[in-house]
Amino acid sequence: MSSIDGPRDGAGTPSAATKSPNKVLLPILFVVLAVAVLGAVIYYVVGVGYVMSLFGGGSAPRSAPGVSTIATSTPPPVSQSELQLPPGVSAVLAKRMYVEQIQSQVNLQKLAAGEIKRFEVTSVRKTDSAASVMVKAFFADGTSAPGVIRLVKVGGDWYFMSFTGVNTKDVAGSAATVNHGTPAQGQKADAKVVADSGITVFDYGVINTLLAEQRNNQSLVSGIIDGSLSTIELGSPSGGAGTTRVPANFSGTSATPVAGEALMIDATHSGQQMTFLTAFRTK
Repeated sequence: MSSIDGPRDGAGTPSAATKSPNKVLLPILFVVLAVAVLGAVIYYVVGVGYVMSLFGGGSAPRSAPGVSTIATSTPPPVSQSELQLPPGVSAVLAKRMYVEQIQSQVNLQKLAAGEIKRFEVTSVRKTDSAASVMVKAFFADGTSAPGVIRLVKVGGDWYFMSFTGVNTKDVAGSAATVNHGTPAQGQKADAKVVADSGITVFDYGVINTLLAEQRNNQSLVSGIIDGSLSTIELGSPSGGAGTTRVPANFSGTSATPVAGEALMIDATHSGQQMTFLTAFRTK
């Protein structure tokens, strides 16, 4: 009589060819499961890690506000933990830029709020390493006042330092609220400005964004400094995730008008909301 378990080998046990299908498939299932788990781990570690790196560790909405209009490749992630210094820019100069923008908050916040409607360049004083752009600022309330936009040139590029007022006795309204900056230049002056400010904690993500955006957007600043662009008409600001874009039209007697914008970012410093001007950019 035939066994219900099928043919047996010489020892009287079922042969390998007739073992239960479940017993044969079980090792295969373990292998498939192991491969699937390994694949998921690789995707999480490599795939998600790569995506997170594009956002500077998951905090890039403010640190990488938009892509430069003249960039030819994807910029590297903006570091939050260390300074990424362009050629020629020292750490103390980068920190001074941060300090001076904080000291220019009255004027920068007016710019971001749409309270300044126009800049007219009245003169430019420049050396090989610095420039003071003297302007007349026209405000939404109808007042106007003189001011100065200060920049430094290092590594062949211009970097915005401050936007301050030159108050006179006859100004009123919004024009009377503009504040002053510190014009001295040089390494010792940079260190003194930083030390005198009392600021000891610096937002490297903000600083690196300012440096990268300004280095990648030189055309409008160069036009202002060389005198070809002498009027900046400002439109109504539009807000985003930690950013403000102020549309601007740049024109002058010796240049074709250019449509652009002032790109600004928000950050918290010592518990207070601050506004930083990253760059004047073409659209």
